[in-house]
Amino acid sequence: MMAGIELEVTADGYAFNVPGGVAIEIERLNEESGGLTGEITIADHNGLGTRLLHSARLNLMSSQSRNTLVKSLEKACDRVKWYHVLEEVCFLAKETHRKGNPIIKIGHLPPSQKPRWMIYPFLEESGSSILFGDGSAGKSVLAAAICIAVASGQNILGKTVCQPTNTCYLDWEACAEAHDERLKALCGPLDLPVPDNIFYRRECVPLAESAPNLRRELVKEKVGLIILDSLGAACDGPPEKSDVTTRLFNAVRSFGIPWFGIHHITKSNAEGGATKPFGSVYGHNLARLTWGIEAAQEEGDDCKGITLINHKANNGRIERKRTYRMQFHNEGEEENRHAIGIEIQLCDVSEFPELLKRRPINEQIIAALRAGSKTYIALAEATGIPVDSLMMPMNRLRKAGLVDKVDGLSPVQFGLVARIQQ
Repeated sequence: MMAGIELEVTADGYAFNVPGGVAIEIERLNEESGGLTGEITIADHNGLGTRLLHSARLNLMSSQSRNTLVKSLEKACDRVKWYHVLEEVCFLAKETHRKGNPIIKIGHLPPSQKPRWMIYPFLEESGSSILFGDGSAGKSVLAAAICIAVASGQNILGKTVCQPTNTCYLDWEACAEAHDERLKALCGPLDLPVPDNIFYRRECVPLAESAPNLRRELVKEKVGLIILDSLGAACDGPPEKSDVTTRLFNAVRSFGIPWFGIHHITKSNAEGGATKPFGSVYGHNLARLTWGIEAAQEEGDDCKGITLINHKANNGRIERKRTYRMQFHNEGEEENRHAIGIEIQLCDVSEFPELLKRRPINEQIIAALRAGSKTYIALAEATGIPVDSLMMPMNRLRKAGLVDKVDGLSPVQFGLVARIQQ
């Protein structure tokens, strides 16, 4: 081994400092049938400035390829022993790349100093979260709200637990101007300045292809959370195929930071209530958390109701459903309207009858009784459910101690136990 060659692991490969003022970078390494290949860049920093000596894709395992490169470099810069340098550099890159992460013992690690959540209960500090639902349900607005919450440390959607950190919105569907408008509209009603640590990148190619360059940018900007909008567009093939989905997850896992992904559902799932996002089952199985979104909005109404439903939680309980009122404040003529304010507030699902009808009967009963005690007939009118269909769910709710008869009323009325006891 040559003395003095220094190896540094970079965001997407390895950098070598060679005695004599030579720098070598090997990036985008890939195991192929012919061996391990990578993009090699060699620069001479000795003298008045930096001089590029060579940049190409090199088969690190091919003696012929290395010898050809040696001859080229000897003509460009004759003060370096290129044969020995390339032999060692290629060997070190190969050994380090194939070694991978070390095997460690677990079971006795010290407790993590980081909180488990970034935003409870939607985003964990380690791992991946997916929000899936039909088009125009409000997914991108919620993703923008999460960006603001993480970047500012403020409670906007759920409870922000993490310290403020840089975020980056990776967008395959819209444009910077659209997301910029959303950020301003979300911050306005909160009297919160738009955080200056939210980055944006317009994407046009699959994430698996752009990951190496993107990884360097994320490290450079010290990004602590990325948003992927959307996962289907970020794939390098049909998302129904398992290998396509696993390549996407492996690519984003290589960034080593938490991420929040937006995904879609099929038309049939939208009508029947989707429990998993569109595509390969791996899209649901590889995520640590998945939330579905259902929305209701009348024509011409600037208010939208959304219900978030937790379908998967790898590290804990399934969280209760949450319904939010998303109020848009717009200005301008019809042909040029734009949002100047967006308010997202927790609310009771009964505010949006269309969302309430999608809930199980027992939840519809409880929502109706929150407005006050009711007879069976009044309850049937409030829920639109026939009296005969209410009997069994009511018996279950009474056995569970949630609903009971209200004493002293005729005809018989039922109410929520918590209200009766007050």
